[in-house]
Amino acid sequence: TPCLPSPDPDEVARLAERVAAPPRGLVLAGWGAGATPEAVERFAAAAGWPVLADAVSGLRSGPLSVSTYDALLRCRPFAAAHRPDLVLRLGAAPTGRATVEWLDESVTQVLVDPEGAWLDPRRAVAQRVVADPTALLDGLATALRSGDASRRPSAVSVPGTEWVRDWLGAEAAARAALDHLLDSWTAPFEGRVARDLVACLPDGATLVVGSSMPVRDLESFAPARAGLRVLANRGASGIDGFPSTVLGVAAASSAPVAALAGDLTLLHDVGGLLGAARRGLGATFVVLDNDGGGIFSFLPQAASPEHFERLFGTPHGVDLVAVVEALGVPASRVEAAADVVPAVADALSGGGVRVVVVPTDRSDNVARHAQAWTAVADALG
Repeated sequence: TPCLPSPDPDEVARLAERVAAPPRGLVLAGWGAGATPEAVERFAAAAGWPVLADAVSGLRSGPLSVSTYDALLRCRPFAAAHRPDLVLRLGAAPTGRATVEWLDESVTQVLVDPEGAWLDPRRAVAQRVVADPTALLDGLATALRSGDASRRPSAVSVPGTEWVRDWLGAEAAARAALDHLLDSWTAPFEGRVARDLVACLPDGATLVVGSSMPVRDLESFAPARAGLRVLANRGASGIDGFPSTVLGVAAASSAPVAALAGDLTLLHDVGGLLGAARRGLGATFVVLDNDGGGIFSFLPQAASPEHFERLFGTPHGVDLVAVVEALGVPASRVEAAADVVPAVADALSGGGVRVVVVPTDRSDNVARHAQAWTAVADALG
């Protein structure tokens, strides 16, 4: 583990004053956040701020976590009424576009950037702090609780203020609406698979999530929970070598390992499964098979059907179960939404490397996402 720079005491004091002043702040955590969940929870409690944490940040847990922020911020009235005065950012921006566009340069953002990566592609950050995130958050929490951050003790927010109550109330309403809708569908929905997989894995497990829609569905639908490590290959080459990455994680882990990926991500490195059954590794792959690149169906070019399938949809027409079994890896296909979790449980208990294929439809997937956002907007009134 690299030695991260300690926070400068004067910088901590100045930032604590800044945190204490505005009544509307929040923590935003993305990939590479680097802080411990406990430190984030201590700071959020001292500041009276909600925590909006992408699932890949490893920080989507605790009583102030808002797991449904992606859906909430797609509701324009809610998003407009809940723009913060100050945002403390940990790591990269969230995966989804809704949150990134909501936090433009007009919102004051402080980026904690201990390794100097400057994870700010939109150039919206007003201040960059080079310091160990956990040490910085602990220092801020101590300063806020001591009252030294402001000459006005009442400026230090505490949980229970109207601001945080609004966020947590919206979280409860949105989570209930999403869960009710997702549980009402008998056919598999990719967002429900992501939600259920996160919820069902045992404490101590690792979930490796693939690029494109799986990592986005994890952000949009995964509940807050502790005890789960989430890993992801991000960036332009995030699809490269995914099965091999998962097996590498399994080789270095004594706890259960699961993976969530799309069909093209699996096929891109399906040769990585060759000989997997002989390596003494344990990993359960959950593969969403929509016969192509599902993310492109959400983009404007989907309205041009003449060339869409050949250029963007890229259907593979492959029987994934047959391909995986030909490589010596046990595989099964799940046709009902309620059967995904039992299939994953069976695969984990069976040991070794196993693949669970969940067929979905790309057009239906787009429609169901839209229904989910509508359900949340309706729940907010």
